Amino acid sequence: VLSQAAQMEKEQFQRILQVQREAQEVEVSKMHARENENLAHNVALRSQISDNHELRQRNRQEFLDEGAKQRYAVEKERRRIEAIKSTKMEALRRAGVPPKYLAELEGSKAAF
Repeated sequence: VLSQAAQMEKEQFQRILQVQREAQEVEVSKMHARENENLAHNVALRSQISDNHELRQRNRQEFLDEGAKQRYAVEKERRRIEAIKSTKMEALRRAGVPPKYLAELEGSKAAF
């Protein structure tokens, strides 16, 4: 009877150990799943940060390029107007317009 009780107690102890091992395995499995989710989330965030950084850089470069194009267009237009002005001034000189009137015209600037 004593050995039977000891045997039953040993079996009960083994069942409790088995349940605890299984619970521990489940907990470890959940912990690994959480770690994997955190890692995936971390990778996704870093990717999003990188994409946003690249987008900001592209937008900034486009902004700078557009400014350079506009400055070039304004300078080209200024040179065109200056060339027209020079041509007209030379035509007025050849037509005999007095220099005092020409000086006033030469000093004027075109607004654009």
